[in-house]
Amino acid sequence: MASLFLTVLLACLPAHALAQAPEALQAAMPADMGCVEGPRAAQWLAVKARFRGLLDSAGGPFKPVNQDTLVAAVKQSIAEVDAVRGLSTDADAVGECGFGKLFIQLLGLVTIEEPSGIAQFFQEHPAVASPVMTMILDIPWVSMAQSGWPFFGILAQINYQKNKILAPMLNLDAIDGLANEGITTYFELMTTSMQNGDMLGMATASQVYLQQPPTGSPYGTLTAMATQLAITMDIQERFKGLQTLQESFRQVLTTATELDIALTVRWPLWGFLNVGVDVFADLQ
Repeated sequence: MASLFLTVLLACLPAHALAQAPEALQAAMPADMGCVEGPRAAQWLAVKARFRGLLDSAGGPFKPVNQDTLVAAVKQSIAEVDAVRGLSTDADAVGECGFGKLFIQLLGLVTIEEPSGIAQFFQEHPAVASPVMTMILDIPWVSMAQSGWPFFGILAQINYQKNKILAPMLNLDAIDGLANEGITTYFELMTTSMQNGDMLGMATASQVYLQQPPTGSPYGTLTAMATQLAITMDIQERFKGLQTLQESFRQVLTTATELDIALTVRWPLWGFLNVGVDVFADLQ
C-alpha cells in the first residue's frame, strides 16, 4: 500500500544509519509473530505476502483497496490455510500463527457493508478488540513491523471502510474533534493536501500544528505526530518517535469504544502510521 513512500524513505536512509540501528530493532519478536515456524509456515507466509501485495495495489497510503480484489484475497487466504487445517481446532493448530488468523478476521471486517455490522464492531467483539488493543498499545511497533504483517495498513483499510459506510449518519466533525478554529484549519489543510497528494504540505501543516497544538482533538495531535514520524529520515529519531507515539496512544486509546471511534475518524492517522511503522519491516 505504501510501497512508493517506503522505497523513497529507505533510499534516503544512509547505509551507516541502518547498520547502527538501535539494539531494540534486533530484539526477538513475541512467539513467532512472523509465522515462520510450524508445519503450515509456507501457507502463512504466502498469506502474508498476499496481504502486503494487496495493500501495495491501493496505490498509496490514503486509498482503499479495490473491494473485489480484497474479497478475493480473503477467500483465497482462508481456502489455502483451511486446506492444511490451519484454522481448525486440532491440538497442533491451536495457537499457530495467531497474528495471521487475526489479520484474516480484520480483513473480513473491511468487506462489511451494513452500518450495524461495522459501527460498533470492536465493542461487540471483545475477542477481536483485545488482541488489536494489545498490538497497538503493548507490542513494540518495531517488532510488529519486523513480523512482516502490515498491521497498520489493515487498520487503515478498516478506517476507510467505517468512514465510507458510517459517514452519512454520523456527525463526523464531532468525532474528528473539530472543536475550534485551530483544529479545523489544520484538518482542512491536511484534507486538501491529501487529496492533492501534497506530502510536503501535510508535513508543513503538521510541523506548525505541533508547535502549539490546541486542545479538543487527540486525533489531530496523533495525526501530526504520525506525519512527522513518517517523514523522519534519521533512523534513531524514527525509533524514538515510534516510542513516543505509542505512549501517546496509551493515553488516548483505552477501551474498545475508543478503538471504534479512532477507526472512524477522517484524519489520515492510520495511513501515516502505516508509512511510519512499516518501513522497519525492511530492517530485519
